[in-house]
Amino acid sequence: MIRDLNNANLGASTNFGIFYTDTSNPNNVNGLKLHNVTGYGALLVDGDLVPGGNVNWNGVILVNGTATFNGGGNTINLHGALLAVQSVDVNGGLDMRYDSCMLAKALDFLPLVQLRWRQL
Repeated sequence: MIRDLNNANLGASTNFGIFYTDTSNPNNVNGLKLHNVTGYGALLVDGDLVPGGNVNWNGVILVNGTATFNGGGNTINLHGALLAVQSVDVNGGLDMRYDSCMLAKALDFLPLVQLRWRQL
């Protein structure tokens, strides 16, 4: 489980990972805050996400709450996909690009479970 991060690297371009946080924990009750973070893989946030300046994410971000991008004078770069349950607010620079290759790399090592199937 990850906590607020400053000046950190999560994963690598050759080693995508899964990173999880639960913001109902008292240490992160106001949401996961990221500043000067580069990440590769799947970021799973149970609660709110508040990335600040100089955040570069390659992969997928899933937020079970609100995503508030506070880039200020520094751009936040997201290459892959983002899904937030409640809303996405942008305050500052945000460069968000759907990238199917980054999405595939982020989800490549996750098991695929077939829940049901029918022929049409």
